[in-house]
Amino acid sequence: MIDMPIIVRSFYLSTPSDLEQSLHHHQNLTVAAQARDGELARQVMQLHLRMSYHRFMRQRDQFRHN
Repeated sequence: MIDMPIIVRSFYLSTPSDLEQSLHHHQNLTVAAQARDGELARQVMQLHLRMSYHRFMRQRDQFRHN
């Protein structure tokens, strides 16, 4: 389900803003879990994965052009 080399590479290629946004997603996911709100957790995780995908694609496109 998770490709660790992609996760690790994405971490090192992320901007400080990207990392801050990702941290907020994880914090929100923790709040949702503590509240036992499965629907909120699903929504937060879906947002996190979609944003991660877009960051990955942006990074991939930047390296293709270099």
